[in-house]
Amino acid sequence: MRQLLSLPKRQVLFALAEDGSRTDAEVAERTGMKETTVGLHRRELLKEGHMAHVNFPSFEKLGCEMLVEFYGNTNPAVPADVKINAYRTFFKGVPQVYDAVSGVGFIRASSAMVSVSELTQFQDRHDAFFSDAPSTKATLFSTVFPFDISRCSYVYNFGPFLHRVFKLELPAPMSRPLEGKKVEDVTMSKAEARTFAEIIRSPTATDSEIGQVIHRSRQSVTDMRNCFLEQGLYARTVVPTLISAEFGPTAHVRLKFKPSAGFERKMSVGGDDWWTQSCYTLERDSELFGIYPFADFAEYRSLMNRFIGPFQQAGLLAAEPEIVTVSRENTVDLVECSFVPLVNRLLGSPLGRRPGGAVDEAGSTH
Repeated sequence: MRQLLSLPKRQVLFALAEDGSRTDAEVAERTGMKETTVGLHRRELLKEGHMAHVNFPSFEKLGCEMLVEFYGNTNPAVPADVKINAYRTFFKGVPQVYDAVSGVGFIRASSAMVSVSELTQFQDRHDAFFSDAPSTKATLFSTVFPFDISRCSYVYNFGPFLHRVFKLELPAPMSRPLEGKKVEDVTMSKAEARTFAEIIRSPTATDSEIGQVIHRSRQSVTDMRNCFLEQGLYARTVVPTLISAEFGPTAHVRLKFKPSAGFERKMSVGGDDWWTQSCYTLERDSELFGIYPFADFAEYRSLMNRFIGPFQQAGLLAAEPEIVTVSRENTVDLVECSFVPLVNRLLGSPLGRRPGGAVDEAGSTH
């Protein structure tokens, strides 16, 4: 049976989800707790599986041109475990997919792609993989968000949701802003590429521990890490696993907008809830994909219309909203923040060359 978190653990989890780079001292300042108490609860939250530290790569700086969400329905006549195993096997061979979940008759996957050609290859590979077992294949749709014309949260945004569900008496939470990103061409040395990949692989490792793995000094790793952070090549985040009793269903929402519904129009009509209360938001002028977690189905029925209803009432939608709600009990993680395969693909040929960027023999990141 799932248990409720204590108030101190709720506060620590919230503060870290709001900003995953916070030290224990900074969490203590945010929550009014003692630093030693924060450290104790942080360790317990990790040990009990309530959160995970994740270093989220900035894909637009590593050669990718777009984020793509895949979603669709699965065959209800096929046992769930058969479909789950099939898609876990499929996704293991698709490094572009870094997060995926399934529910009753539903599947969703998040990915980063270098080009439209790579997206087409993904679709062809999906068809080929399931050609021998078509009954396990989902009817999979895709929605594409090119970096150059989209505004996204890019990394997970759980702070406002946790503040709401935990009913915390703390100052209003920070929400990750929706931002446009430009595709950049970053060059790394082979040493930098290996260091970066290990930082993504081991988000809680110290610079000394990473140095031991890649055979570099601690100071060398520290210098490279500082360079990566200065250039915004990754973001330190904390992802709540939502396994305690406070958490209920998650709504996966796709909206299609009329041509007149630009970003400024959406902001003036919809307010802030449609993006601040989403833990992951991808938006461009004609489309929105958001993931909205809730405490329970009663809260879902009460709040979902508040989040997206203004768009319908203002006549901005080009089609009825597509909403799939999956209970916590029926949610199965197929891929969990698995960034290493894609980072290796982008950075890791024998000479370090990759699509969208280059790695020289001895130079530094440009």
